[in-house]
Amino acid sequence: MDRSTAINIMEDLTFEQLSEKDKAYVLREQEKYKSSIPIKIKNLLARIEFLKSVGFVENEHFRYKCNKETYTSNVYFPTENGGGYYKYELEAIDTSIRLINPTFDSSTGNIRTFETECYFDDKNYISCSSIMDRRGHYKPSTILDKIKFLWETAENCKKYADARRSLVDNTIKEYQEQYPNAEIIAKKNTEHRYNIFNQNADVVSIKFPSGSYVNIVVTDATLYRTEERVIKIYDAETNGLPVNEILNKFNQQVPCGVEETA
Repeated sequence: MDRSTAINIMEDLTFEQLSEKDKAYVLREQEKYKSSIPIKIKNLLARIEFLKSVGFVENEHFRYKCNKETYTSNVYFPTENGGGYYKYELEAIDTSIRLINPTFDSSTGNIRTFETECYFDDKNYISCSSIMDRRGHYKPSTILDKIKFLWETAENCKKYADARRSLVDNTIKEYQEQYPNAEIIAKKNTEHRYNIFNQNADVVSIKFPSGSYVNIVVTDATLYRTEERVIKIYDAETNGLPVNEILNKFNQQVPCGVEETA
């Protein structure tokens, strides 16, 4: 093989450069893909009707696609000069059925849905590992029960998050009315000593014009706590004072349970 022949091995071919056998192969492939479109549409409609007949609801439990697409196939064919690649188009259609996987997004406070393609066997059992968390084909009723469970879980998470947000908002509003000059905000719990007990507590910080502030826990992860708890206090007046002055200041405070006399 000379140098010029070696260069031509990887050239892009035209249809006319193909042998009669290879031309027939390309035409058969194009016809095969094109003729399969009506069959795929028929199978899709049959599966949609089957899912609905066993209790699946479109846009709640599943969605489907029926989109015609054009693919480019790049196939190597031998020629007199060695061979090359010929590109040709194939008409196809996407008739996939996708199951809906709902989940609660804590960053937005809303329910998000993800779609995952599922596969049917000859008994209409369904395989979808992202829904069932494992491989294998399952009865449609088993798949449907799992999707309903995921919806129920996501909705409960949203209700819980909405209740926590409402409680925090009401707490901020209450303290804003009592201390109009203070800066009152909700923040994440960053107190490590309190994280030992609960890392998901909602914290409201009340900061006064002097720089002093108080961080209080409004709720914990269970939402059962109704009593607010102080987890951090910063006193701008005592901050930076010598140790003896701070101790003397504390020593002058009235003992707990003793009423201060005039």
